[in-house]
Amino acid sequence: MTSTQNITVDLSNPYISPAPVIYAKQGDSKTRVVSLTITDNGKIVSVDASTPYRVYFGGIKGNSSCYITGIMNTGTIEFSIPQSALLKSGTVPAEIQIYDTDDGSKVIATMTFSVIVKPCVFSSSAEEGTNSDIDRLFDRTIKAVTTSAEKVPDEMFKNCTNLSYFSGVNVKEIGKNAFNGCKELNNIRLSTNTDMMTGVLHIPSGMTVYESAFSGCTSIKKIIIDEGVTFDGGSHFTLVGAQSVKLPSDMTEIKTYMFRYLPAKVLELPESVVRLREQCFRYSYIEKLIIRHTDEVISIASSAVLWDSAISKGNGYIYVPDALIDSYKTADNWKAYASQFKKLSEL
Repeated sequence: MTSTQNITVDLSNPYISPAPVIYAKQGDSKTRVVSLTITDNGKIVSVDASTPYRVYFGGIKGNSSCYITGIMNTGTIEFSIPQSALLKSGTVPAEIQIYDTDDGSKVIATMTFSVIVKPCVFSSSAEEGTNSDIDRLFDRTIKAVTTSAEKVPDEMFKNCTNLSYFSGVNVKEIGKNAFNGCKELNNIRLSTNTDMMTGVLHIPSGMTVYESAFSGCTSIKKIIIDEGVTFDGGSHFTLVGAQSVKLPSDMTEIKTYMFRYLPAKVLELPESVVRLREQCFRYSYIEKLIIRHTDEVISIASSAVLWDSAISKGNGYIYVPDALIDSYKTADNWKAYASQFKKLSEL
């Protein structure tokens, strides 16, 4: 839905202070149309047909991404503010120049105004932008975010190292690298059915989480994942600071690189887990890996699943169903850890 904001600039007082102001939202170039009326001593000017004009934003003349051009037939023109002028919040100086009809290079009038860009979390227009646009869109010092959006786009808060608070109870998708590098993020609420607890990441049912969404979130100390969560890609929790992880009863596999560098000393896999993807626990500090699946030896991509981990260094054990312990000791890729298997009954 678009709305129109009207402002007036005057030929007889082109540098009036304070300058006329347009209010816009950071990153949103699609919902605000500006209707600019040119007057002379308060009266709407009449112009020759096909009078050219140019509107500059940010005082960056010569930068084609920061100005718009058009043809006037009346004293009022309408335009949308270009995306390049809305990348950061704050005041953006702007001016309109009117050119001679016969000599299109000759400026006959210049008038100023300004655009006050209000900071925002993200909008549908931001979601449709390119990753590079999104990366430039936000001040990386942002500390708190509350949003009603249903999706956190790819890389939206990547490397926002001061972000500590995020509330998005309508969010259903968390994009690739959405919070990657948010090392202070420790207050997160993703559903009205979950409470916000410091240091706890509770991912509710119905959520889709994409690759590296929470990588590098070192202030997350506990992860709770409900049933009905979909994980796409890998590395979702690489370098997360979790000392405790609760996995859902319907999870069937641990994705590639999913828990690399995991600090938790104990990790229990629900009975539903039947596959461990490549390097999912590499560099982890797990000393007690508990496997509950009872039907057969679960699939392991390679012995690299546990490379450089506490277990691979002889500082931990893998607990498996009693009836399967001998099978694990001789199974491909598992047999590298034959001396570190123990029965579940020994827990």
